[in-house]
Amino acid sequence: MVPRSRSRSPSPHPIKPAFTGAGTLAGTIALGITLNADPTDNFTFTILNGTAPLVGYSSGARFSYAGTPLDQGAQFNVVSGTFNQFFTIDYTADGGNDVTLTAIPEPTSLAALLSGAAALLGLRRRRQS
Repeated sequence: MVPRSRSRSPSPHPIKPAFTGAGTLAGTIALGITLNADPTDNFTFTILNGTAPLVGYSSGARFSYAGTPLDQGAQFNVVSGTFNQFFTIDYTADGGNDVTLTAIPEPTSLAALLSGAAALLGLRRRRQS
């Protein structure tokens, strides 16, 4: 199975395999991701949608991206065409029933945002003195 997200933010419609009952992950499952738009930061894509807890993660089953196994909470970068997006994976979403990918801000843009906020606070304090 190779889930692919071909949707546009903010109202994406990714392919998300759904199943009833318990699902089992086995081995390493390669993720193929194609971005046709820049996902909105903090938007969550459900790649497996179950009605009962998934099993197999504790036995070593993992999704992988670009040959790298993805552990719980792993962050990875997807470059697709002109789009560049960081994601984090969650095997415990919806009480362990789902596997999700969440688009997260690029670490350098987050650092720039924080340094800009610190500079503004510094200017504000300087003016108050």
